[in-house]
Amino acid sequence: MSGPGDGHDFKLYYFHKLTWCTYCHDFIWGVFSKQGYRCSKCKYSTHKRCMSPAMYTPCSEKVHGSHSAPPGKAKGEPTSTPTTKTSTSTTTTSTTPKPAPITVTTSASPTPSTPTPSPVTSTTSVTPTPTAATTKPVATAVEPSPPDELLDLFNTFSKGEDSINPDGVETLCEQLGVAPDDVLTLVLAWKFGAARNGYLSKEEFMGGMKALKCKTLSELLPKLKSINSSLNSNVPELKKMYQYAFDFSKETPEHKLLESIYAGQMISIALLGRPGFHHVTNFSTFLKEGSTKMLNKDQWSCFFDFSQAIPPNFSTWNPDDPWPCLYTDFVDYCQMNQLTG
Repeated sequence: MSGPGDGHDFKLYYFHKLTWCTYCHDFIWGVFSKQGYRCSKCKYSTHKRCMSPAMYTPCSEKVHGSHSAPPGKAKGEPTSTPTTKTSTSTTTTSTTPKPAPITVTTSASPTPSTPTPSPVTSTTSVTPTPTAATTKPVATAVEPSPPDELLDLFNTFSKGEDSINPDGVETLCEQLGVAPDDVLTLVLAWKFGAARNGYLSKEEFMGGMKALKCKTLSELLPKLKSINSSLNSNVPELKKMYQYAFDFSKETPEHKLLESIYAGQMISIALLGRPGFHHVTNFSTFLKEGSTKMLNKDQWSCFFDFSQAIPPNFSTWNPDDPWPCLYTDFVDYCQMNQLTG
């Protein structure tokens, strides 16, 4: 998508790491699909909502270098040298066939006595076997395999690959009518057991659709909405999704920590507006503006209980209670700025 004149060339982009919008300087966020646009010339990054005004900003680089490397050539040269050596070794071994006739002559006398009974036995036993064996495969080969609707649906998004990449996930969300930062996107990832943000393997997609008993996207959307509504009254299930969101949001499975700004956004997506959960917006802002850069899983998990146990006015807050130090800082931050949850 080109801007006016010699401007930007914006393309939808999947940001793997923390990225801020060059136009509004706010964080670019999305749960599962491409979160914004990036200029292919100058790498200018922007929200989807900021893309229209951003097109009128000057592009700092008119020509961009190609990042695609030419494919490596197969090395065929070395294979010619061993062939010559093999041919020479074959000529030397050609002298060995001389002992072969000697073996034939020595075995000539016992041969007539042994072969006579063997053909008789082989012919009688061979006759019934092929007829029985050949009948079964013909019947199974003729049976037509039923069409697999789920596999066809998967292939429309995967384009024949083994997994759906961010492009395919973007298309899937668009066809569902779900935004990248919608809670339904998180519910989908959770119920499909997606291990990697932005990707869906064949097993995850097929298994998720079968578990939800859906064959089409028109069946999937109401199912996701129903699951999300049920979480409001099913706190144990909501906690499972909340815990899943931490691992899903990490850059790689090996990482033990999650960037605070990611954590704040994901907490908002999972818990904002749910009955009985307080401090969600303020805690997200605190993580974005505060000095804490990373969250471990214990700090993440504690917010689920903290937001239910501590009322909006902090009347039951006791600094001696065994909350992580992060929550003492959060309460101080809210009281200093006169914020209530």
